[in-house]
Amino acid sequence: VLWAGACLLALEVLRALRPATWPATRSATWLALGAVLGVGLMNKHTLVLRGAALALGIVVTPARRQLATSGPWLAAGVALLLALPNLLWQEAHGWPSLEFYANADRFKNVPTPPHAVALMQVLFLNPVAAPLWIAGLVGLCWRRELASARALGVAAVVLFGLLLAAQKSRPDRIAGIYPLLFAAGAVVLEPWLATRARRVGVGVVMGLGFVALAPLGLPVLSPPAAARYAQALGAARPMEAGEQKVTALPQWFADRLGWEELARDVAEVLAALPPDERADTAVFTQNYGNAGALEWFGAARGTLGVFSAHNTYYLWGPPSGPFTTALVVGDEAEDLGELFEEVELARVSRSEWGMPERRALPLWLCRRPRGEIAARWEGFRHFE
Repeated sequence: VLWAGACLLALEVLRALRPATWPATRSATWLALGAVLGVGLMNKHTLVLRGAALALGIVVTPARRQLATSGPWLAAGVALLLALPNLLWQEAHGWPSLEFYANADRFKNVPTPPHAVALMQVLFLNPVAAPLWIAGLVGLCWRRELASARALGVAAVVLFGLLLAAQKSRPDRIAGIYPLLFAAGAVVLEPWLATRARRVGVGVVMGLGFVALAPLGLPVLSPPAAARYAQALGAARPMEAGEQKVTALPQWFADRLGWEELARDVAEVLAALPPDERADTAVFTQNYGNAGALEWFGAARGTLGVFSAHNTYYLWGPPSGPFTTALVVGDEAEDLGELFEEVELARVSRSEWGMPERRALPLWLCRRPRGEIAARWEGFRHFE
């Protein structure tokens, strides 16, 4: 949404549709563009690549005359000002986001050849819609009626090029550019659809295509049926590396399943503890997904809380004080034995269609910690 908003504001500053009011409108719109980009950077750091692609598009097209005005520099200043607190925080904490990006590239992303990256873009947006956004991309770069938006066309090409060069498996990295491409494609194709027969024909073909592929994007089938459908279309390929990412369902479905079962099992294990022990119990998980699910469903009510050393949960820290019992979601008994004197398997939480890591997830009750967990917290950290 933020990137679509940035594209809309960029279109406004790149075309002078109201000459009488343009100078005043232009300055305000540049400031608004900088504000949206700044908020976008706080939402996701990689927006800087999209902003850089837009800047390059401005430099290599006639829009570069805007660089002689204060507008682009005001926008850049506003964006930097809004992002500055986060940059200062990153520097103060050892640049954890850079560590996250490096680890994600090393351990999560699946190396993918350029032709497969391009194919995944077509599949990701639905092959039936491909003519629309491809027409938009071509039109932004070459059509006269879209000349004022050419800088955005160059930005889109640059982002496609970066995706191909990076050779990574996630097709959604540049998803924010597609609202622009769909709109431009509509402008390009509208004259061709002047006749009723063409409009009806295109509508029927696109409608059938969307219906045929809807089970890959919407939960309209049961998990077994969705798995068979996705496998028949070759859409169940993992988007991230590791055996724990190999699923019968597409990952975007499997990642949605199993959370309620996990929360129910954790809540039942905690409810079986004596009230005094439960109040002095801390819940630990191996990743932020499990921790977030337990908090969302309120599974750890009446305890010290849910903790994890994964990503931002690490930064929120361990329990503020000592505790007697830990309920650990995942991990191995041998590793936990180094941290606690007593390790008991309380239950195995099962999810038939969730991600593999949640299909048989051990829940350990660990008592009498061997020293302060807080003193070892940094060693548990993992950003990925």
